[in-house]
Amino acid sequence: MDFNPDEFDQPSMWTTYADLKGPTVALLTQRPPARADDGPLDDFTHAVHALGLHGAIAATALVTEGCGLLGRRLEKHPRTIAALISRIVPWRTPVGVMVNATLSAWVAHNANQAMIWCQKMLDDGDGETMASGYGERLLFLIETSALWAGRPPWEEGQGFADRFFAETT
Repeated sequence: MDFNPDEFDQPSMWTTYADLKGPTVALLTQRPPARADDGPLDDFTHAVHALGLHGAIAATALVTEGCGLLGRRLEKHPRTIAALISRIVPWRTPVGVMVNATLSAWVAHNANQAMIWCQKMLDDGDGETMASGYGERLLFLIETSALWAGRPPWEEGQGFADRFFAETT
């Protein structure tokens, strides 16, 4: 299965990113930082899942950018950060491994493979788990970057969201 890049034209992805902006900002700027059972993570999860493959690709792009942010803080390549994430034991469930593989493929500029795996998770009924996994990873990246920078996580989250959505919407 190959994906046609024309299916992911800029106007449709801008709409997707615009739809995710509110839930993403809420997720990244809540005080105190989010826990796995908090409402903003659920809202992000539902928003990503409702957008299907476009939402999954947008979430992949968000987490990839989060890998870049933490990578810049630690002076490491985003691929190194994606590899680090793959070693976190609670995220090594079958769907978690697939999310990690998708992220690794995207960071390595293999968008076609990433889209195939995202679509497989959606087809297998794992879309909500995938979307939640992306939200959890994004929180981890932003909160870790904030700790490294000595900033409150909500400030780091707001700055990240402002930069990301300024470029995508």
